[in-house]
This record gives sequence, structure tokens and C-alpha cells, in this order.
Amino acid sequence: MVISGLAAVTVLYALAEYLRVHRARRTAIIDAYSRLFRVSERARGRMVATPIYLAIGVLTCLVLFPEATAYAAIMLVGLGDGLARIERLLLTGETKGRTGSGIVSFSLGFLAAGFFVDPLVAFPATVVAYLLEAFPTRLNDNITVPLGAAFTITFLEVTGLASAISPAVIGLDLSAYWWLAENRSPLLYAVFLSLEYILPVAYAALGLFYTFRNGWKAGAHLGAATLAMILIGLAAKSLIGRPRPCVYFHGQGVPSCPVKDYSFPGLHATLAGTFLAYPVRLPPRHGLAWRAATTLFALMAAFIGPYTGIHWISDVAAGFLLSTTLTLGTRQLHIARPPAPALA
Repeated sequence: MVISGLAAVTVLYALAEYLRVHRARRTAIIDAYSRLFRVSERARGRMVATPIYLAIGVLTCLVLFPEATAYAAIMLVGLGDGLARIERLLLTGETKGRTGSGIVSFSLGFLAAGFFVDPLVAFPATVVAYLLEAFPTRLNDNITVPLGAAFTITFLEVTGLASAISPAVIGLDLSAYWWLAENRSPLLYAVFLSLEYILPVAYAALGLFYTFRNGWKAGAHLGAATLAMILIGLAAKSLIGRPRPCVYFHGQGVPSCPVKDYSFPGLHATLAGTFLAYPVRLPPRHGLAWRAATTLFALMAAFIGPYTGIHWISDVAAGFLLSTTLTLGTRQLHIARPPAPALA
């Protein structure tokens, strides 16, 4: 029913667009949907092909792949361009220019895809979709994004690569936890545990400094990016549900287990990656101080979690990788690019 209905709507849309462009026929329905186009698309006098490309991508996924794989891929393309303008406004304060999936859409796409396929499979599929959006090919990204994500999911499930990676990561985490347990200094443990609570305050102070130097708008953009990454981290923790090391081992190997919620990804590392990668605009003197502070905080975030038994090493690595990639990629995606293809 879904395939038939979508195919029928696509044919009707193509016919209406043909009449709008070539026959100068205007009806109430054509006027209504034409208002959804960008001004530049309406002004070209050509058929707007983006909805057709999107329908082709969705229909191909529904026909070629199992339901769960197709739905996960559709979530990724649907939450990409769909949230792009809102995201651009939050992170740059602008509404014009290049749009594409970034922090918000990447994360919501990953979370939505995680309801249909295993999160270990959904994450690399989301990365592929994100890269296809960031570096467009000759084909329209409304086709390449869902198909790329669906092929990635299928490849990982058929080959079992995701299942093979997981035991290797878990083995590394376990070895690192017990090595630190045998070589942990009580004094350093107390110091790192106190830094666990001080570091968020330090990031807040750094954000206030940036706002004071650059104005409230620049500070609001940094704050929006930071808040987005915090929400992403909290949502991912709930979705993946990985227990913290000290909880997993019932407090063995550590003096105490002060935090008992989920651990993946590391939120301190996520914040550190966001502040490291965020392209701030500061004078050279303040810019050097900013880089020194963010680098110091990142090093602290890398050691605090594993040393105190609050985080696995993979939690920290994932937090850095996710936030750095999304922060840099989102800004790159908002650089102006050529208009979307249209049919003559």
C-alpha cells in the first residue's frame, strides 16, 4: 500500500509540475504546493525535481531491502534535509545558504534508525548518509543518502562486521579497566573525581568568556551547539543503555561508584570535542588562550572517566569522535553550494 500510494502521488506531482511549467495551467492545488518551493526554485521556470528524486530513493529502498532496513534508511534521509534550515538558524543565525544534515539531524536520524536496526549497525549507516550529504555526487543526495545507508546496513548485517567489532571493543575496555584498577593511586583518584564535577563549570565559564568577547549572538550559537551535543549524548545513553564500568563490576576495583546512569558516549568527552572543533572567532591573543584551555580540558576529559571507573575507554573515544565530526561537518555543510538539480 505504501509503495503504490507513494508511486501514485509521485506521478501526480510530476504531471502537475509539467502543467505548471509547460502549459501555464494554474489550479488551487498547484498554487498550494508551489508555495512550499524556495523562491529560487519557483523563479527558474523549470520542473522542481527534488520531490521526485526523494520518492525514487524511498521507493527503491522499499522495493529492494527488508522493511527494517528500508525504514531506517528513510528515517535518515527524512531527518536530514527536513531539519536542515532549523539547524542552520540555531548554529549560524542565518537562514540562507547551503543546508544539509548536521548535528541535530544526524543524531535524530541515528536515534530513529536505532529503533529499526541494531545501534551498532545504525551508527555507521548514519555516518555514510552524513558523508554522502556533505560531499554530493553526480546523483541527487535524496537518492544516494537512503540507498547508501541501506546498502551499508545490509553489508554489515550480511558480513557480521558489527557483531565482530563489538567483542573486540569490549575486550579492550575490560583489559583497560582492570589494568587501571591494579595501578590506581588513591590520591589521583580523588583529584580526578573532583574534576568530574569541576569540568562542566569550566566549560560554562569558557562559554561565558566567548560570549563576553564576541556578543550574545555568537555566544548563543556556541550554546546551541553545546546544548545539542548534550541532548544527543543523553539520548544516545538511553538508547544504547550501556552500564558504567563501576556499575558493571559492582564497584570492584574502584574506591567508590558515584555515578550510576548509562555511560555511552562519554558526555565530558562530547563537550570537549565540541569546544575543540567549534570554529570560534577571537583575536590571536585570546584565540591562543582558548585553544590552550580547550586542549587542557580535552586531556582532562580523556583521563577522568577511565581513571575513576565511570567510563569505558570506548565511551571517551566515541564522545570525541562523534562531537568533533558533527561540529566540523555541520559547519562545512552550511557553506553555500550550487542549487539543487531541476528538470528542464
